[in-house]
Amino acid sequence: MVKSILLPVVLASSALLASVFQLLTPNDADSSKKAETATLIVRTEDKKTNQIVVSAEVTVRWGDFNDEHLSRHNSTLETGLATFARIPRGKVRIQVVKHDFETFTCLYTIKKAEEAIWIQLDIKPDAMKECVAQPSIPVSPPPGANTSPPHI
Repeated sequence: MVKSILLPVVLASSALLASVFQLLTPNDADSSKKAETATLIVRTEDKKTNQIVVSAEVTVRWGDFNDEHLSRHNSTLETGLATFARIPRGKVRIQVVKHDFETFTCLYTIKKAEEAIWIQLDIKPDAMKECVAQPSIPVSPPPGANTSPPHI
């Protein structure tokens, strides 16, 4: 009688352990999904000064590069980094947009589970202009102009 009670308990325990083990062990489908995605870290800096660029808008696209559903957007932090998790491995298009800088776009192939790319941005030619003295502008007031201080 002890054998007949013990056998179902042992079988139930074995089935429970097998279920728990299956939950804790990734199956082939889960591990292949993990192998197909990656974490991409994008670092931005000013090409001329080598200073990090904060708040740059970074977009990573894959598949059909025109499909908005196949993209992720992020902004660079104070460290100049933008991190993208679970990006499909393979060819991606990276675009960086920041006011006063040229828009940067490149194709990049993600091969490993975690990759970092370093992007140097060029300042727009018309973003920073030097002031130049104009000799044709008169410095003194025109003849007949009231130059006395106003009375209060």
